[in-house]
Amino acid sequence: MTPTIEPPVGDIFQEMFQELGQILWLLTPEGGIRQFNAAWSAYTGLPTEMPALSWADVFHPDDRQRLIEARTRGIQAGSQYEVEARMRRFDGVYRRHLCRVKPLLKDEQIYAWLGTAMDVEEFRQSQDERERVSQGLAESETRFRNLVEATPGFLFISDAEGRNTFTNEVFQRYCGVAAADLLGHGWISFLHPDDHVRAASEWRKAVSAGSRYQQEYRFKSASGEYRWFVCNGVPHRNDAGEIVQWTGVATDIHDRKLLEEQLARGRDLLAAVLETSPDPIFAKAPDGTYLFANTATAKALGRSEKGVTGLKDSEVIAPHLLAGVRAHDSRVLGGETITEEEIVEDLGVATKTYLVTKAPMRVGDGAVAGVVAVARDITERKEQDRHRELLINELNHRVKNTLAIVQNMARQSLRQLNTSARSAFDGRLIALAAAHDVLTRHSWQAAFMDEIVESALNPFVDAARPERLRSQGPRMRLESQHAVALSLALHELATNAVKHGALSVDEGSVDVHWWLTRSDDGPEMKLLWTERGGPKVTPPSKLGFGSRLIERGVAQDLRGKAKIEYLESGLLCEIRMPLPYGRPEASAHS
Repeated sequence: MTPTIEPPVGDIFQEMFQELGQILWLLTPEGGIRQFNAAWSAYTGLPTEMPALSWADVFHPDDRQRLIEARTRGIQAGSQYEVEARMRRFDGVYRRHLCRVKPLLKDEQIYAWLGTAMDVEEFRQSQDERERVSQGLAESETRFRNLVEATPGFLFISDAEGRNTFTNEVFQRYCGVAAADLLGHGWISFLHPDDHVRAASEWRKAVSAGSRYQQEYRFKSASGEYRWFVCNGVPHRNDAGEIVQWTGVATDIHDRKLLEEQLARGRDLLAAVLETSPDPIFAKAPDGTYLFANTATAKALGRSEKGVTGLKDSEVIAPHLLAGVRAHDSRVLGGETITEEEIVEDLGVATKTYLVTKAPMRVGDGAVAGVVAVARDITERKEQDRHRELLINELNHRVKNTLAIVQNMARQSLRQLNTSARSAFDGRLIALAAAHDVLTRHSWQAAFMDEIVESALNPFVDAARPERLRSQGPRMRLESQHAVALSLALHELATNAVKHGALSVDEGSVDVHWWLTRSDDGPEMKLLWTERGGPKVTPPSKLGFGSRLIERGVAQDLRGKAKIEYLESGLLCEIRMPLPYGRPEASAHS
């Protein structure tokens, strides 16, 4: 349908309506569609005449209701209305358009409505981009300000000449002043007096050279305390390469500085201890390179003037000794801590023996990174040990010869006595010799309780039924004089058991049990000899030599007490002796 427009305006309007490149359409006074122009058809690909209900299909489904509601309000009010909506192009693409509809009046009456649609897609995209950029800048500025205030360090911005133009609140709160007091070069007045000149001078040098700035100095806090900070500043340049400003941060390193000072003092102390130590102390890498060696180490290896740090062990240890050293190192690199003897040569002669303790040198993750060791020169001690061993062996030999001579003399002198008396005397000499053998094995310094018991009772053990003579107690050391006296006492008890007591019959047995206890005078050992299953026991009318030897020997040599009870079930002997230093070992003897 073509609109009815009275000439001459009608022809001109119709020609302009069709020729204009902007999308136009005409509506009836009631709002019904009359006609679309050619620009509409070119954009949508639809004819200029369309059913009244199909025009809305050109707009995006999400915008149709809003468009219809705006049209309804405008028609009812008889006034111009506009709405922005997405219009579908002939290729299916939706683009945003600003639709404006205006009433046409004649004699103050609406005789038609003229609608226009202007493509605003590029404008809106540009506007959206500007909004996104503006929002992004605002968010970036907010993040920057939050970052500035959340940073624990002192942030500052300076102009090209190095004058502060900005400081964060953290800086201001620490100094207890307003921002203005830290601007320009005001910040320098809050430095420690000893740091003023150096800090200002280095800052001027950096600004003049345009180079990065880093210095450590102390800032005074609001409470008057000085704390160490490290300040880093960097220049910012324009496209011409000219410095336009500086930015920087000062970070609190006070605790780190104190720790460094403590570590430095500790290192100095450790170095002094290591250097003054008469014992060689060194650390080696897995390949044998000496990472550290004190003066004593260099001296021991014949390198006192040049030192050995940085050298490999193959350069300072004789080839025929190197394999043993490397074997020890290999065990340590495997995670062991060892103590071994090592021989070193000085000027090509094997002259020194060292007792070396080596341990794994571990890094932060626990991995073994080398060997750390300390050595003690035991050359003189080894020589003394060899000399003492020689003397002890010679003494033992002479004691045995003396006992043999005494035994022969006794046999000659006591020939008229019965065989039993001579056997008892021989047995006591043998027990004495056995005790001497045990002490000789321990260099006459001390002997273990279980070894004393075993050597004293061994001659009386029935090989076919060893369970008849049982002994049990903690492994503990006895002084040499205690060992001899106790050995003789046990020999007398065993001899009596074989002759008259439990070991004289097949059903009898003996238990020897000892343990540690404590009395009012201190620690002591208690030994209990218990016989069972032997002949009925009756107390003797008088004490024999063996009983007197036990009681007197324990009292004199052991400084203890011995009590013998003649029970019907078997003989019971209790021996108690003080232990000035006696302590049990980890294991027990059985």
